[in-house]
Amino acid sequence: MSINRASTWAVGAALCIAGALLSQGAYADEGAADPHIAFTYPAGGKAGTTVQITVHGQNLDGAQTVSISGRHVSARIIADKPKPKPKPDPKAKSKNKGKAKGKAKPSAPDTSATQLKIAVTIDKDATPGQRDLHVITHDGVSNRYRFFVDQLREVREAEPNSKPDNPQALGPLPAVANGQIFGGDKDVFRFRAAAGQTLVFQAQARAILPYLADAVPGWFQANLTLYDAGGKPIAYVDDFRHHPDPVLIHTFKAGGEYLIEITDALSRGRNDFVYRLRVGELPFITHVTPLGVPAGQTTRLRVSGANLPIKTLDFTPDAEPGRLDSVRVTAANGIVSNALPLHVGGIPEQREREPNNLNREPEVVKLPVIVNGTIGSPNDADCFAFDARKGQKIVIDALARRLDSPLDAVVEVFDARGKYLTKNDDHVDPAFPLITHHADSQLIHSVPRDGRYVVRIRDTQSASGDAYQYRLVISEPKPDFELRLMPINRSIAPGGTAVLSAEVIRKHGFDGPVRLYLSGLPDGFASRGAAVPAKEKVVRFTITAPPELTDKLLAPKLSGAATIDGKSVVREARPAQEVMQAFIYKHRPCMEQLLMAVVPPKHFTLSLVEPDEKVVEVPRGGEAKVSIKVHRLADGKRNIRVVALEPPKGLYVRPGPIPVDKDMGTVTIRSTKFPVGYTYNLILVGEMRIGKQTITAPAPAITIQIVEPKPA
Repeated sequence: MSINRASTWAVGAALCIAGALLSQGAYADEGAADPHIAFTYPAGGKAGTTVQITVHGQNLDGAQTVSISGRHVSARIIADKPKPKPKPDPKAKSKNKGKAKGKAKPSAPDTSATQLKIAVTIDKDATPGQRDLHVITHDGVSNRYRFFVDQLREVREAEPNSKPDNPQALGPLPAVANGQIFGGDKDVFRFRAAAGQTLVFQAQARAILPYLADAVPGWFQANLTLYDAGGKPIAYVDDFRHHPDPVLIHTFKAGGEYLIEITDALSRGRNDFVYRLRVGELPFITHVTPLGVPAGQTTRLRVSGANLPIKTLDFTPDAEPGRLDSVRVTAANGIVSNALPLHVGGIPEQREREPNNLNREPEVVKLPVIVNGTIGSPNDADCFAFDARKGQKIVIDALARRLDSPLDAVVEVFDARGKYLTKNDDHVDPAFPLITHHADSQLIHSVPRDGRYVVRIRDTQSASGDAYQYRLVISEPKPDFELRLMPINRSIAPGGTAVLSAEVIRKHGFDGPVRLYLSGLPDGFASRGAAVPAKEKVVRFTITAPPELTDKLLAPKLSGAATIDGKSVVREARPAQEVMQAFIYKHRPCMEQLLMAVVPPKHFTLSLVEPDEKVVEVPRGGEAKVSIKVHRLADGKRNIRVVALEPPKGLYVRPGPIPVDKDMGTVTIRSTKFPVGYTYNLILVGEMRIGKQTITAPAPAITIQIVEPKPA
């Protein structure tokens, strides 16, 4: 089992700083300091209201607007009233008597505002759920932060409320308590419950800020404790199955007053430990049976949980085969439940039939097939037999954790005589970056001979229950891919260049090249390096804006095309944002859209002297030279040093200095270990020192290829 948690607490401050820099992306465009959101408080609001929130972070000065994804939600910046100038203190003059006269040295202006107040207006028709919030300043677009639209009455915590003997009243339920947990803090709320009433206590903490770069385990690990009116503990939770955010569902035997407490499981606390605690007779789905449905068909689902108005639901998916849809229900009072994912299938499906627990009595299936099953009792193990021919490749993919099932699956393959052949326990699927324990199994098995084979699935912890469901795909491989688009730069100037990153998530053995195509940009944009070589997963490429660009905000889109089994396959990219967890782990959670701000030109831009050259050939073990041209603005009359942006080991770039009186420089590229045919997009960055500040600007990407050295 693989759990992405740091193995040690003794991590140095240098790693903390490096993690913060990496999580925000290196080399902001043209030296601009992209705004960064550390947290907002509160992190949501009720539909039909306007809520004032404070954005905390860095470089928020010059904020121009706030973007919130989706419909029926808007935001505006609230300008602080200027503070009156203090009246001169006559005593201060007497204190300065006899001192040398002269003008005082002006203090440096604050160019790194850390707070921003905004008002978010949420229409009554706004769909409940998560939105993306960005701040746009004159220097760029911030990282994404999550904002939640809710239907419940909102309450803000008010200290003191840290002990059971001084709780804060929540008032009529349902309600959402908004708060922050500081060092060792505990927030306690008082509420009333009726006899026989089932209340749901749902914490949103990691959901607000999934990954922290400088903390272990890398998120706010909230826990909940339910007390009676006298402070006696009744129930405690610190998670919900494999989700770090706890959910407590409790049916009260007696009516009266009760207390609910939220704190951090490790007794930590900090400003960005922001939470939303939803309390009430809320509809909450714990699991759905089955975990998926066939594409284009209506399937009757069984929904289980608390306070649900129905037990079954006829569901027709909108998503394409192989993708995810979601299901939720609405209570009689109009409150919408949580959403659970559903896998949409494109091959025949069937439900498992017991008994099938032993290799000698497996359930026979015909490929390809999706089997929907449950590990329903302790030590249950479901076995399925299929016929295959020698050399045939078979994919066995157990979808459970990816579909919110608590099952920790392990898959094993046997021949007809019961001889063990292979197995898989944990398979990391990068398409699910919010899962920190990838407990699903996947393997591709090459059949050694014609005959019958058996696949067995079970829980590694011998756990079981109605919720321990799986969706077992047994088929020949279907090579495919998903695509992600990530910003390195979140701003671009007219005539300037920005760096983007594309990730190809390869499936079922697909290892071919992917051609990248940008859309959603004004005319005149040029891209370089927009291709992912065969077998590679991540590539950086650049876009260069036309000098006459007048737009204020851009939302580029990316698609990728590949040839698979002789057919052209096109996939749209989902925008993503690379973040860091616990000093070391990197994740790429998806967001609604990628935004880039158009900023005024500053200091200088770089271009290639030979922009039509598609590939620069570097002899294996040899060198090649590339010439860069600098376009200086009036405030860019300084020396420039050209360096490479994180080149791979074995590829060396000798810095090319461009003196203040020159407009062109040359860099030398040397290869020491790469094989012939290796290609890589090299990003060169110009660095200009202005006082203590380093101004940077990237050049258009240079695709290099390693070639055989020419004969002497």
